[in-house]
Amino acid sequence: MEFIKGETDKNRTLPIIKLPIKIAKEKLIKYDWDNFIIISGDVGTGKSNLALSFLEAWNRELNGGVSNEDINFMCMDIKEFVTRLNGISRYKMIILDESGELSNLRQMDLFNYNLTKTYQVIRGLNLFTILIIPSVFRLNPYFVWDRARALIHVYKRNDRAGYSTAGYYTRRQLRFIMSANERKNYKKISIGKSLFINRFFKYESVYTQLYAQKKEERIKRITEELDIEINASKDNKTTKYQEALYKFFKSGISESDIAKIMGVDTNSIIVSMNKYKRKFERGK
Repeated sequence: MEFIKGETDKNRTLPIIKLPIKIAKEKLIKYDWDNFIIISGDVGTGKSNLALSFLEAWNRELNGGVSNEDINFMCMDIKEFVTRLNGISRYKMIILDESGELSNLRQMDLFNYNLTKTYQVIRGLNLFTILIIPSVFRLNPYFVWDRARALIHVYKRNDRAGYSTAGYYTRRQLRFIMSANERKNYKKISIGKSLFINRFFKYESVYTQLYAQKKEERIKRITEELDIEINASKDNKTTKYQEALYKFFKSGISESDIAKIMGVDTNSIIVSMNKYKRKFERGK
């Protein structure tokens, strides 16, 4: 394995990174357990940045350095996640970033089914798994009650200051949150107290370019697969636009990325998505 030379992530010394890494090392190696952490939060709060910090910190701790291949285990959908599990080595960190994929209940149900089925197979591999998801309340209770060892909830991002704020919740605190919200229509993380709150910075280190490349390739691949005809005839323009939005809606690409591909501003996409939301939720 050839290690990448470069700067080290400045988040590495933060408690929100150091504590889970310390616990994971003990559980995976000393006690021969698996380790499963959930990172939740709204779109654009910095969840993926935090996950990249974890990926670097764990590989430096476990292997003494980082390599180009590490980014392959930052999976952007359940299909890639399953593929990467084939032949994976023990104690490896694997991240499933489904933040943008779970836009409706139908997708969430399918995701829960696939993840549960997959996890029954990987339990004995002693992996450090991180799941990035918009809301922990929509996740299968099996993962929340039986598998998750911690929840990190990212509250908000301060673009001007260049940091995000997140709370760390132990397994016991997470279970309290789920129990306290069980009969409530409006569920909220703040009903429970976190172990601590920490600020973390935007990830700018060895994986930055590799992750950006991977993201670009995914967008390109999805665009080609969808075969969108933006320059349709005038009569069919509205219909084609709706169809394109619907396909992107299902694929899980963020509003800002859709805007870049379609050549419009992000606000226009958000307005259109809200306009067609009910239609999309019904599955068109």
